[in-house]
Amino acid sequence: MNRPLRDRAIAPHAATLCAAIVSTLLVTSAAPALAQTAGIALPADLTPSNQQQPQVARQKRIDDWLAKKQYTQALGELDKEVAEQPRNAQARFQRGVALAGLGRGDDAIVAFSQMTQDFPELPEPYINLAALYAERGELLRARESLIMASRVAPENAQAQANLGDVYVRLAAQSYQGALKLNPKNTAARARLDALPNVPGVRPASAPSKPAVPAAAVPAASGVSAKPAK
Repeated sequence: MNRPLRDRAIAPHAATLCAAIVSTLLVTSAAPALAQTAGIALPADLTPSNQQQPQVARQKRIDDWLAKKQYTQALGELDKEVAEQPRNAQARFQRGVALAGLGRGDDAIVAFSQMTQDFPELPEPYINLAALYAERGELLRARESLIMASRVAPENAQAQANLGDVYVRLAAQSYQGALKLNPKNTAARARLDALPNVPGVRPASAPSKPAVPAAAVPAASGVSAKPAK
């Protein structure tokens, strides 16, 4: 039986998958958020029962590097950890986050995909996969990953919210397709305009409003934001 998720910590987070993953990754509200990094839920049989002080210190270094977006340093340490302990779910998960933060999307997808095979009971790898797929515009793959996350963890609100955002983007694509075929389709136009104002939803030709300077705030959570630690 899985232990409940611990509070995750990684610089701007707030229910975002890995809100701090990197500004160019899934930080835009057009893509799902990555599951956060600091402490993912681990099944009891995978949770170290007696961590030694060196292991505790190493984990703190990794957490600090990820929080500061120092992904190269974190990845170097995590590569060693995973080589020494291939069944260390947390190290493997954080390694995927570091890869994504470095812009190595293909490698991050491989890392999280392998986790879904080895630890199918964890929803976070599925959530992060969805965020990476959505960032590429592969919305059907993102949808399937989030459906899987919801199946293994029906109580995971983030998976449900991200799935909702993916459906909004899929609906927008369909309405936009209808308008390309028939620009006079007022019903499709009205439904498109009624969708939530999520980046990537409005037609590219629609005039954008002047940008209004705003104070920097942590990225919001949800599929309209980012991926987890």
